[in-house]
This record gives sequence, C-alpha cells and structure tokens, in this order.
Amino acid sequence: CAIHAAAFTNLTQDHLDYHGDMAAYARAKRALFVWPGLQHAVLDIDDPYAASVLLAECRSRGLQVQTTALIAKADWCAEDVVQTSTGQRLTLVHRHHRHALDLPVLGAFNLRNLLVVAALLHTTGLDDAAIAAALRTVRAVPGRMQMLGGIGAPLAVIDYAHTPDALDKALQALRPVTAKRKGKLWCVFGAGGDRDARKRPLMAQAAEAHADRVVLTSDNPRSEAPGAILQDLLAGLQQPAQALLIEDRAAAIAQTLSHAAVHDVVLIAGKGHENTQEIAGHKQAFSDAFHARMALAARGAGLCSLGELRDWIGPEARLIGEAEVTVSAIETDSRKLTPGALFVALRGARFDAHDFLPQAAAAGARALLAEQGVGACGLPGIEAPDTLRALGLLARGWRRQQTLPLIAVTGSNGKTTVTQMLASILAAWQGQDRRLATQGNFNNEVGLPLTLLRLRPQHQAAVVELGMNHPGEIAWLASLAEPTVALVNNAQREHQEFMHSVEAVAHENGAVLAALPQTGVAVFPADDAQTAIWVAQAAGRRVLRFALREEAEAGVEAEVSGHAFYRQGQLRLQLHTPAGHAEVGLQLLGRHNARNALAATAAALAAGAPLDAICRGLEAFAPVAGRLVPRRLRCADEHTLLLIDDSYNANPDSVRAAIDVLAELPGRSLLLLGDMGEVGDNGPAFHAEVGAYAAQR
Repeated sequence: CAIHAAAFTNLTQDHLDYHGDMAAYARAKRALFVWPGLQHAVLDIDDPYAASVLLAECRSRGLQVQTTALIAKADWCAEDVVQTSTGQRLTLVHRHHRHALDLPVLGAFNLRNLLVVAALLHTTGLDDAAIAAALRTVRAVPGRMQMLGGIGAPLAVIDYAHTPDALDKALQALRPVTAKRKGKLWCVFGAGGDRDARKRPLMAQAAEAHADRVVLTSDNPRSEAPGAILQDLLAGLQQPAQALLIEDRAAAIAQTLSHAAVHDVVLIAGKGHENTQEIAGHKQAFSDAFHARMALAARGAGLCSLGELRDWIGPEARLIGEAEVTVSAIETDSRKLTPGALFVALRGARFDAHDFLPQAAAAGARALLAEQGVGACGLPGIEAPDTLRALGLLARGWRRQQTLPLIAVTGSNGKTTVTQMLASILAAWQGQDRRLATQGNFNNEVGLPLTLLRLRPQHQAAVVELGMNHPGEIAWLASLAEPTVALVNNAQREHQEFMHSVEAVAHENGAVLAALPQTGVAVFPADDAQTAIWVAQAAGRRVLRFALREEAEAGVEAEVSGHAFYRQGQLRLQLHTPAGHAEVGLQLLGRHNARNALAATAAALAAGAPLDAICRGLEAFAPVAGRLVPRRLRCADEHTLLLIDDSYNANPDSVRAAIDVLAELPGRSLLLLGDMGEVGDNGPAFHAEVGAYAAQR
C-alpha cells in the first residue's frame, strides 16, 4: 500500500517474546521509514532512537521531516503546561504560531501523542489554526487514560499500560492529579500469559516505585496458571507483603474501588480498551471500564457522566451544566423515577413528558434529557432536537461497553417465541444471571433502548427482539443493538396498513441482516418464498439456514434441519446441525413451533452455544403467554377440557397456524376467534380468509 506519512513516538521494551531483543525490535520499527514512496516523517526526538538514528536517516533519504518534543528543541512543542483535575491546559507552539488548548487528557505521553497528531495533520495541508481547532475536539480514547468517577468517589483511570515503561509513565502522569485531589494513588494490574515474562518483575517495580498501594491481579493469563504469573510479579517487589493479591480481576476492581478513599486515584492498567479476558484458552466478555462503572455506581458515584452521554448522542446534543455530573440510571417514566437518574422526556401520541420536567426534578432526577426547557428546571442535562433518537443513541453507547454475542430476532410471526426460546438456551449455556433478554414487548424504539440499558458486566450473551410498526424501524433498531447474529424468522402478512406486500415485509425485516458486521452470522429459513431477498441482504456474511425436512422441497439446502413428530402426545424434534445430531422434546404444540425451535437452534449455534445447552434450553422452555398455551380445565361434570390460549395472534398467517394445531389434535374441537389487528384495509378480507380456512380444516 502507499503510505504518505509515518510517525515515530518511542522505543521501549515490549514484544521481546517475538523480536528477541531491542535491536531487532528497533529494526522492525525502522522498516516503516524506508517504505517505498514515503514522503513525510514525524519524529518525537525526545526518544533517543529517533534523535540518534532515525532523524539523520530520514533526512538523508530526502523525506520531509517534522520533529516534536516536550524537552528538546523541535518544530512542534507544548509550553505553559498546567495540570487540571480533568486534563491539561497548554500552548501549542509551531514555529511562530501559538494556540491555547484545554484538553481532557492526562499525562505527558498524551501531550507527546497530540504533538505527533498535529504534525501529521500538517502533512495533509491543514494550517495551524485548523489543527488547533481540531485538537480542541479531542476526547480521551476509551482505554487510554480514560477517567471515570471522581466526584464524590475515587477517580478511576483505565489504561492499556502493559509494559514497564508504559506503567511508569501512566503512574507518573497521575501523580499531579493525585496531589490535587489530596489522596493516594492505587495501581491495579497484572501481566499477560504466554508473553515476555522478563517484563513482569519490571512492571511490579514500576508500580511499587510510583503508587501508594499496589494490587496484583490477572490480566489475560491465556494458557498460563494465573497464580504463577502473580508470583513472577511478586518477585519484582521489595515489599511484597504490602501488596494485595486478588486473582479475579473483576473482584480486584470492585474491591479496590470499594476500599479506596473518596479523594484517591485508582489506575486500572493492562487491558485498556480490550473487551475480553482469556483464561485457560477460553475468552469471555470483560471490560475494565464496565466493571469500574459498576463499582463506582455501587458507592453512589453514578454510571455515566453527562459529558460521556453528550458524546454518545453526538454533535446534535447541547450540554447544559458541567460535563462531570454523573447519573445512576437512564429512565423515561417520571412515575418510577429513582433519585440520581437521568430523566428522558419523550413525546407520545397521548402525552408529552416535557410537561413533567418539574415533577421529575422534584422526584430526585439528577439531570434531564429534553428537547427544550432543561435550564428552566434548575438541573443540568442535555438538550437534543429528538429525544427518542437520543435515547436510542445513549443505548447504543451503553451497548458498546460490553462486547458479547448478541442475537437480534425479527420476523412476522413467532419472533417473541423464538426470542424466549433463545433466552432459555442462553440461560442453559451461560446461566440465568449471565444472559440478557428482551422482557415482554420491549421491542420497539423505546423498549429496545431500555432493554440494552439493562446490560451489565456479568452478561456473557444476549438476545433482543426487534419489532416494527413503520418502514425503516428495523434498520434503526439494528443499528442500536449492533448484533453479532441476526435472525429473520419469516415474512408474512403484517402491518398491511403500510407494508403493502409480503416482499416489502421481507425487505424490512431483512434490514437486520444488512446491519451485521462482516464477521456476523445471518440466520433465516432455507425454504421461505422470500429467502432470495435475505441471501442478498446477508451480502457475503456467514449464513445458517434452517428448514423442517418434511416441509422443504427437494434440493433445498439447510445447514440446520429437523424432523418434527408427536410421541405420546408430545411434540419432538430431531435436530441435524453442523455441531451434531440430537432429539429434543418440546413443551409446545404445532409444527410451526418446531420451525421456531429450529430457528432458535441455528441462531444459538451462530452465537457459539454448544448443542447440549441448546437441547437443555429448548426442553426447559415453556410457551409464552398468549402463544398456544395449553391449559387443562375441569368442568362441572368432572370432565376435563383442553383450552389453548393463542390470544396474541394478530395476523392471518399466525391464525392459520393456530387452526392447524387445533385440527391436528384428537377429539371434538371448538374455535373462538377475535379480531386481528395490524392488517390495515385488508381486515375484512383477512377475517373472511381465516373463517374459510377454519371451515376447511
């Protein structure tokens, strides 16, 4: 590839398990500066290797060189640096140009990084004023000296420092902040397994030299024994008895932030932005920042700051008050408001929550999100032109706190049943408290964000239902949920008031497939009339198709297939999957529920669930209320009657499926039909259709 400009920041000990020694490591970095066609080089000449080797080489090769430094004389430098409680103030100097900056970043190394960024921007033709304006928009990068809490609680700082030099610099950067807060500096860190073990005692030495309290814990042990890594770290301490050893990283973060004094600073180092932890070869979802948020919230410090929430919403958001104000929850119902929450004022068909802003303030809201009127209530908050959209963006920002398998379920019929089947499977796989699932009908533009906002660090997998009542809604909801697996259960006649054909329904529901990352998995029926639409929308992503063998036409290819049959009155399903074969007994009625179980099986496999957990989850699943729920009733004459409650049905295809179930049962049968909703102008024709079908069956 063509490289226009290359930058060199520093050379410190790292990756010696791969390079062998520092000389080889330096040669690997030098390769970038002899790249064919390279035009510009930006060098931090406070680094000895850059000053003594690269500077002369780059100039001799005819490159246009710009230098940066905090100590040496350079083209770009920072003067009048003042540490603040939330960052640094400085003057950016480039030749004779000077620009004042107030930045929410900590540490001299971050100033060095900003100088390098400024020089790189200059190579693109930007002038100094434009560069300074761009730098004023900088926010701390997640996992790089990322600050959480600090008001009424310890200041937690999340950083990727995983080398002796990086840990040393991070701790030194926090010393002025700790002094301003008049507290103590804690360092929580570990060391990665299957990596250069020589740096472990050196990291411990750096921590002991610059921190008041040292907490040793696990990082990514990988295949190594966590205890053995901790012993390597202990070997670098002069006073090992003064260190705390807490092998479980989540517990180490929680306990440290629980015990630290309100004015203390806690550096949580080593993993930074990483969203998994690998132990014994198994990766699980894990975020230092997410665990720190929950630990701070437990002592009343709030989950998020208004500054973070503003950034999640984007440029359309206007901050009212201080960015450091924190909130403990995000809520939309003023009647159920908890003290310390952010109240989001939504406009509905029958109400406008902006009318209740004073009541929300009186009920203990700490901040408000509204389209107008925040300042008049005497509370801080955020104003945005569309609070419903802003709520969704907040939920997406929160969802990004935890990278985990997330299944999004759409479809005309059966999506609630499939969603709850998947909830049962995920509970069998991960545990009831370690999975997140949609509750009730929380599947729309309000319900989905509220579901995502329930995400917590312990969750290792999730399933959410996406519903729609207008075109474009599935695409929007999918963009918020950011699924790793997307399931389209089917496409049938629904919402005919604005979806005028089944093809339109298929395209709308299939929008969830287009929202998948390229590493995502698309799941849909192999034998649906609309399958070709979903194949196109999946656009090269991995696909798992499902089909009942007795219903699929010859030649239909399905990665997950099954055979449904009744044995002693129980619906049973033989599963044939890439993970193996199995047979399960379902607490359900109807072949369409066998298809639902196949859909859930395919989606669960795509999310990484093992087949045995899938079988246990399916067998434990009980029908969702209003979806073919069998109830035994005892009559006055002591006879029993089987009542099947399918009262949720709202379109002709789901009613026909219920009629099929009734027709397959032995004995005399009675059918009680009510009105169907969501069918638009076709209501009379659809009601006549299901009546005729009932008479036929």
